[in-house]
Order: sequence, then structure tokens, then C-alpha cells
Amino acid sequence: MIKMIATDLDGTLLRRDKTISQYTKNALHRCQKSGIKLVVATARPYHNALELTEGIALDGMIATNGAFVYVGNELICEHTMPVEISRALLLALGKNPNVLSISARKRNCCYRTWQQYESDIVYDFTQPLHDIVAHMAFRTEDSSFAESLIGQYPQLEIYRVTGEHLYDVGPERCTKAAGLAALAKHFGIVPAEIMAFGDDYNDIDMLRFAGTGVAMSNAINETKAVVDFVCDTNENDGVARWLAEHIQL
Repeated sequence: MIKMIATDLDGTLLRRDKTISQYTKNALHRCQKSGIKLVVATARPYHNALELTEGIALDGMIATNGAFVYVGNELICEHTMPVEISRALLLALGKNPNVLSISARKRNCCYRTWQQYESDIVYDFTQPLHDIVAHMAFRTEDSSFAESLIGQYPQLEIYRVTGEHLYDVGPERCTKAAGLAALAKHFGIVPAEIMAFGDDYNDIDMLRFAGTGVAMSNAINETKAVVDFVCDTNENDGVARWLAEHIQL
């Protein structure tokens, strides 16, 4: 029996225009009315994910790739990077001319090489950052440099975002699966009672953790290889259509 649904946003629940159809919202609402907990697991920060899921009453959220885990609006789990490690990596990124942009996030603000939100702090990453951060992201077309960082920083989780020259960086063992485990424990749910949906590298561990893993048709092959089922694409309401067909509502 499924007691929790965990879904990624980009490439999964969100369509290409970053919206969620009313059909999908209705399907998720019916799941919740039947007693199933609804969780979003995303690389996006908490408030941005809330904006994108407006109209959906989430039971929990795994934000920033697992750095922050929420039940409602209550933070129940937070992971941060060792300052020495994050400082060294940010300096390496800041001094590499092939790195196009950098961000370093803490819970309530983000250091960036550009201003995106009002709470952002524009920062020169050629200078050491001494603050404690939970997540980084950087853009570079130099894939060999980016891949070399994985070996240099085993204390960190580094993922490439498919289709972009964007890399996400988090603390070791800070993953969507770890966030999902924290929420499952909070709600008294075991992995066999969880169904998860995703499409990219950072969803793989979550899909493996869940008793039922479902990849989108638009997912990368590596993600499809670890799941039990493949549903329709994000553009065709794949999550909602799968739920309508396989969960008695």
C-alpha cells in the first residue's frame, strides 16, 4: 500500500514552461484525500519550489537536493558543508576563467556572481568565503575540469544537470534519498510504502530508496535503468496519469 508519493519538479512534475497542470493538481489532491502523503524533492530552494507548487498543499519538501528537509514550513533537517572544504572549492571555481557563474547557498540567502533575487549577496569568489553554506552550483563548458572535482572532493556530492552546463554540489550523503528517509521516519512510513518519480541523476538514489520507483519517459537512460516502471513525459502529465492508472482513488 502506498502511503507517500515523492516527486521531483523539473522534468518531472513541472512542464517545460515550469507550470503544473490543473489535471495534475487534481490527481495529487485526490491522493492526499485518500491519506497519501505528498512530498516534493527538488534541487530548487524552498521558497522557489513553494511558488512553483502554488495550489498544492505539500506534506513535506526536500529542498536544495536534500540540504533542507521540511514538514509543512518546519525545518526538520539541515546539512551544511565543512567550511574548509567549501572555501577551497569556491576558490578553485572563482579562479578558473572557464567557470561562467557560481552560487553558494545558505538557508536564508545565496551568494552569487550575479543578482537574481533580492536576498542574494553578489560575491567575488576569487576571495575566500568564510560563511557556512549548504549547497553550491556552477556553470562551465569545461566538463573535464568539472568532472575532475568529483575525485578531488570526495566529501561532496556533485551532479551534472542533464542538458545544461550546470553542476550542483552538496555535502556528502546529502541527497534526496537521505531527505526522503528523514521524512519517512517522521511520518512512520517504510520505504516499501513510498512511490517516487524522477528524471535526472540527482533522482537516482531516491528512486532506488523508494519501494516503487517511476522514471519519466523523458528521463535520462541512467535513471530509467534503476526504476521499476516508466511513465509518460512531464509534458503529458506523466506523474498524474500514472497515479490515475495505478492507485485506486
